[in-house]
Amino acid sequence: MSFKLLFSFLFISAIFFSCSESSDSEEVSTTIPDKLFIPAYGPFGTSNADLSVYDFSGDSIYTFAYKSVNGKQLPAGAQSVFLTHNLLYICSVDGNSITVLNPETFKEVLQKTYPTGTGVNYLTSADGITGYATDVYQAQVYKIRLSDLSVLDTVKVGNYPWQLELIGNRLFVANSGYGYGNTISVIDISNMTVSKTLTVSENPTFMKKSGTRLLVECSGISWSTPVVDGKLYLINGETATKLDSLTITGGFYSELSVSENQSVFFEKSGIKKVSFDAKFGSLTEVSLVGGNPVLIGNDLKFTIGESYSSTLKKIENGLLVKTFKTADSPSGNYVISFKTVKK
Repeated sequence: MSFKLLFSFLFISAIFFSCSESSDSEEVSTTIPDKLFIPAYGPFGTSNADLSVYDFSGDSIYTFAYKSVNGKQLPAGAQSVFLTHNLLYICSVDGNSITVLNPETFKEVLQKTYPTGTGVNYLTSADGITGYATDVYQAQVYKIRLSDLSVLDTVKVGNYPWQLELIGNRLFVANSGYGYGNTISVIDISNMTVSKTLTVSENPTFMKKSGTRLLVECSGISWSTPVVDGKLYLINGETATKLDSLTITGGFYSELSVSENQSVFFEKSGIKKVSFDAKFGSLTEVSLVGGNPVLIGNDLKFTIGESYSSTLKKIENGLLVKTFKTADSPSGNYVISFKTVKK
């Protein structure tokens, strides 16, 4: 064999085995759900608030996750959770406070109590640096520095502001009026002023964004005579304009969950869903199991607090397969953490 042929053979062989080794050692990663965090309000008039955490890998629940690690209860009225930059924020409306936890260990990192008479209800943030929170009792929204939870600015909105969502520079706030409000405040976060007010149906409470679309629940008034029906609204978050609405007869009160394929899920005599794009599609039944819906991707996986019970119910193909005990009176709000694993 000539020297030239031998060199070519060795060169090609080296490339082949190098590529084979690289291919064999290449690892593929995937993202899977890790933990489901559920704030529990506690029995009305008590301070027994806590945090329940469902662990996906063990198919098990830490019923009193906060107390078991920190040796104390959460401030009263744990209403909502928000996860950003590996920190979990818990808003306690009756305890006038925000508590920050390590989501892996449940250990408290920081806790801030605001002035008496305030009620921090829901929190959101786009960058993990600056947050925005509703103060339900003082009809205002806080701009908060998340590193120390200090208030940087406030803006007045409608009475009893409930959930809020951020789309671009617009912060949308549901002004519930404790049943008698009918507006959504649109705040320009660049100067913390209300740039627009949208009039909607009675009792705007929950909202959830999907890209630049905003889904808003107006729960109606179930205790009035006659009953005031509820409504779902579809809003263009880029223009702050209403695109469509859907009447929910008899009213409803449920946290909203939005799927990846653009359907919104909620509780109304079981779990219902409706698709959306520029308009709403038709309403369909997903499950006869009640409670606040928890989605992963496009699928209903759990419900929280059916008939105000302290339960987390696991769902497969619309059917109940397992029930877990949560801390007392889960609010229905939740957040899921994910982890990356190598396949």
